[in-house]
Amino acid sequence: MSTMHTSELVIYPNNTSTRPNRKLRGLVWPELMNTLAPVAGPVICADKHKLHYFTPGMLRDDVPLSGKTLARASERGEPEVGAMRSAAHMTDTTFIVFDFDDLTKAQLKTIGAQVLGRGRAGLMFTTHSHGREDKPGIRVRLILPVDLRLDANAYRIAHEAMNADLFSGLADRTGKSMCQQQAMFGVHPERAHLAKCWRHEGAVFGLLEFLARHDGAAGPQTHLRSKAQQQATNLGINASGLTTLARLEQAVPHLYAGSYRDWSVGLQAFKALSPYLPTERLRQMAIRFGETSPSDSTRSQAAATDARYDAGQIFDSATPIMPPEAAAGVLLGMAKKRAIAVVETSRGCRTATAEAKAAALYLAAHHQRTWNELTGKPGGVR
Repeated sequence: MSTMHTSELVIYPNNTSTRPNRKLRGLVWPELMNTLAPVAGPVICADKHKLHYFTPGMLRDDVPLSGKTLARASERGEPEVGAMRSAAHMTDTTFIVFDFDDLTKAQLKTIGAQVLGRGRAGLMFTTHSHGREDKPGIRVRLILPVDLRLDANAYRIAHEAMNADLFSGLADRTGKSMCQQQAMFGVHPERAHLAKCWRHEGAVFGLLEFLARHDGAAGPQTHLRSKAQQQATNLGINASGLTTLARLEQAVPHLYAGSYRDWSVGLQAFKALSPYLPTERLRQMAIRFGETSPSDSTRSQAAATDARYDAGQIFDSATPIMPPEAAAGVLLGMAKKRAIAVVETSRGCRTATAEAKAAALYLAAHHQRTWNELTGKPGGVR
């Protein structure tokens, strides 16, 4: 695959700033390399904190600010919704960043041989702290364009897999977060002679092929591969057969948040499926589910001033820890449990409610064994 695919990049004026001063779109690989590490050479700066920093991908403009950034915006009378560096604001990217500290020459050579040269694209440059007497070893930053578009969850999975399988775990593990800002090519004036940069144009890293070769690796890699297959086929269906969008949509009318815990876990489960099913449709379903809270009026009032009670904000900002197969199980299990409860409640009633009829049809269609147990016979009708 050619490196003529494009990337997005967000730049910050220093390492303490959460608000970007530049957002660049449509960068082809040579442009991206020259932005992060100018051909003219590194920025010479005694204080690394004053270098420009970057994060991969774009930032969402429609998510509320948070923390000190929100406080500053409020004090200045500025909009309280906009782009900032946070997990909730991250979108997706077509390149991955790895940081390496205290490498030996042999380790550096091995890392380079794994992913650079031989017609493959990549950018590597020494970091600002390289050459410091109190920080021994070689310190470099590696940027690799990949053949998949990765959201924050998929980025973490890919970073962990590549670090473990290609780099023997030598990369800094904090780099697996997309919102971890990294410094552009810079050097202290006293160490300017030590700064080095390696530029390679060519084919982007075949992440899909890499995952296919490592089929025996941990589950998350398998599911990232499924995400790639979904992108390739544009079916909106998880390629591993985890669950289909249609199956989940059939379950949603029967989802009910009977407690705050159910509400929170359910929203997390919807988000955990976002790398594998259409995110916007999942968000719509999550909000619908979120509105079933038993204390809905209280929750709605709180949501107006507190994002912790807003289903849409929870979905946008969530970083779920459950694997996708568990998330599907949580949602389908909740729907089944609710449908059973509705059907059981209707026992003895002369006329079944519309909700009870829908629940019965759902169980008969998707949980035949449970339906048979409820009716007392295979295919039975109550």
